[in-house]
Formats: sequence, structure tokens, C-alpha cells
Amino acid sequence: MQLMDVAQNGYWHARSLPCTGSHWPQLSEWFLLPGDVVFIVFGAVPVVAGVLSAYTGLWSRRATAAPAR
Repeated sequence: MQLMDVAQNGYWHARSLPCTGSHWPQLSEWFLLPGDVVFIVFGAVPVVAGVLSAYTGLWSRRATAAPAR
């Protein structure tokens, strides 16, 4: 829909508030929400957890290993 509006009225109109604030663009944003949630839960959260665990040493083998004699 936005591509058709660009072809008919120009890029400036397709990115304007009257066009993006209408019913269909807002509805399409809601249709994208489930995919965004899947990306956040299965993509971004594990990456952040891995970075934080590597930074803090949490779950590190060295932290849980018995001291050498």
C-alpha cells in the first residue's frame, strides 16, 4: 500500500502523518507484533543473557571448579 502511495503521490506523502496514521498502516503494525515478539524472545534475550553471563562470569567453569592443590 505504501509503495502504491509513493508511486502515485511521492515519497514525502507516503511518510507523512495523514498516510501513516490512517487505519490500514496502523492495523498492519499490529499484524507485525507477533513476529517482533518472537524475534525479541528467541533472538535478543538469549544474546543479552549470553553477553551478561560472559561479562559477569556467571555459569563459568572457573567459578564453580574446585581450587587446585
